[in-house]
Amino acid sequence: MTWLSRVAGCLLLLFATLLVLTACASSVRPRSDFPGTWVQRQGVALSVPRGFRQYTVRGGLYRAGTRPPAIGVLITDYPLKDGVRSAFYKWSDFEAPPARRTALQVELWITFGAADPLARLHLPLSLDQPWLIERAKNGSNGYRYGLFRLHDEIYSVFLWNGPSASQSDRSALLRALASIRAAS
Repeated sequence: MTWLSRVAGCLLLLFATLLVLTACASSVRPRSDFPGTWVQRQGVALSVPRGFRQYTVRGGLYRAGTRPPAIGVLITDYPLKDGVRSAFYKWSDFEAPPARRTALQVELWITFGAADPLARLHLPLSLDQPWLIERAKNGSNGYRYGLFRLHDEIYSVFLWNGPSASQSDRSALLRALASIRAAS
């Protein structure tokens, strides 16, 4: 064998090895702590677990005759018959949250004055923070809520993790809560 054929054989072997390594590397996906799709609204991003539905929260300040801007997102493990208002708004005034369901809502908090003392939550969000608890009309514990500050804005977050909901949905919702971060 000549010197040139040995070099060519080594280069061919090296190329084949790189090709195999590239194929292996492309099939390995990094494990994510927050599986699902990501949604961004008003400077905040969060992971939407597989099988959960997402709804745009609209409101805030806007001109009469125009559609309210998107100020947040609501994710839940079940379809809302009457849209966003059939979740936390309805649960505050009319009924207790469904024990077998979960829901998480994050939205820009429109303030007219100082809301800083109320912004007691911090990222990453978890259940080990000073949440406020809404009481249902029947006196039972309702959903958790609170405010947090991000980039000179105040955001409200509402969380319902029904006691009879499936363990997988309850865990998925807590992962979504912990995933909340600044949108890129």
